[in-house]
Amino acid sequence: MTTTAEATKPTTKKVSAKKETTKKKEAVSKTTKKKSVKEGTSSKSTKKTNKKKASTKREVIYPEVKVKLCSASTKFGSMKVELAKKLLGWEEETDVQFGKDYLVKDHEGKKVRCHANLNNRPFVKSNMELLKQEILRRRWQFNGDGPITIGKYGTVLNGQHTLVALVLATQQWRAEESHDVWDSEPTIDKLLVQGVEEDDAVINTIDTARPRSLADVIYRSAYFADFDQSDRIRLAKIAKDAINLLWGRTGISDDPFAPTRKTHSEALDFLDRHPKILDAVKHIYVEDGAESLISHYVSLGCAAGLLYLMAASKSDSQTYREDRSEDNLDMDLWDKAEDFWVLFAQGRQGVLGSIITALHRLQESEDGFIPQERQAIIIKGWLAHIEGKAVDGNAIRLKYETDDDDCRTLMESPTVGGIDVGLDFEGYEPEPTEDPENPEE
Repeated sequence: MTTTAEATKPTTKKVSAKKETTKKKEAVSKTTKKKSVKEGTSSKSTKKTNKKKASTKREVIYPEVKVKLCSASTKFGSMKVELAKKLLGWEEETDVQFGKDYLVKDHEGKKVRCHANLNNRPFVKSNMELLKQEILRRRWQFNGDGPITIGKYGTVLNGQHTLVALVLATQQWRAEESHDVWDSEPTIDKLLVQGVEEDDAVINTIDTARPRSLADVIYRSAYFADFDQSDRIRLAKIAKDAINLLWGRTGISDDPFAPTRKTHSEALDFLDRHPKILDAVKHIYVEDGAESLISHYVSLGCAAGLLYLMAASKSDSQTYREDRSEDNLDMDLWDKAEDFWVLFAQGRQGVLGSIITALHRLQESEDGFIPQERQAIIIKGWLAHIEGKAVDGNAIRLKYETDDDDCRTLMESPTVGGIDVGLDFEGYEPEPTEDPENPEE
């Protein structure tokens, strides 16, 4: 017979099992709830993230690629300062200080941010200044090259220097009391392309070719049309180097009334106002010959530039600076200047042999040399030659100072006279360069 206590034991076990099952179910339920809460939180977080991503999505301003010619001859008209500012997203510093976070300072010295120009290549002020000068001097010409390129989101992809130059040129024009070149605010004619894709694959293809050099520009002109291609390439490079030397030695960069920067158009204008530079270039090129009788000791561009200065050495410098043109030069010594370089090409055995010897020693010096020394030796030789004196070692000896470490410093910068202002210690002399087979490469 079973006792009550014994009979109730299994039941108690069953109840306990039920309780345990119930507890397990509750535990699972709680865990599930926690999981759900976590999943709910994660879901909310994802929604927030997606919402944030959606909020940073950029607005497409130009959905289609469109090309406009901003010119007085079209319905769009020439490009003005207002359009340039709009395209750049121009903002000038006011009460809010920009600190170091700005692109450029305007004509009044105010810092400027360009909000549509944040992902462009580095801004180079000197490039902008060149373009500003071209605009102010009205030398800007429409050539169809390098359009202002705006991405589909409104970002400036190409043309930042041109746009900033137009804005600052207009500001400078407004600040000037008199206007000799522009009767109204400066404008430019330019292609404007809007709606271009802004991904790196597209942007990185912009401006990858080599820029056109001054020698390239001279090469394709009619200056040396009578020569074959290989000669034209060399003559163009000589002319370019001669212009560079004359630009420095005639003091254009120090003249407040002359262009401050030598752009291609300014260089060609200089060449057109000094046409006998071309004769000097041709003469030096012929005398150099296949044996490199001149270029072995001095670059042909330097020689051509010095020939021109020698020929003009009787000129009145003040008259010339009033109007920098060959019309104001006394070129009576042209024949003697040409003869000097004929004698130079005769080498060490000629009457100018001392010059050749001195230049050779200079080149072989272990201490090296500076352009001023080479030009100074040639000029001293010319001065002795034109005065009918012997061109010997004494005539062309240069003055130096030697310090305690036996380092020599050149103490003179002789000139040929006339329009030659000399060469300072940072002066320029073109070095001989190799001639490419194709000037467009």
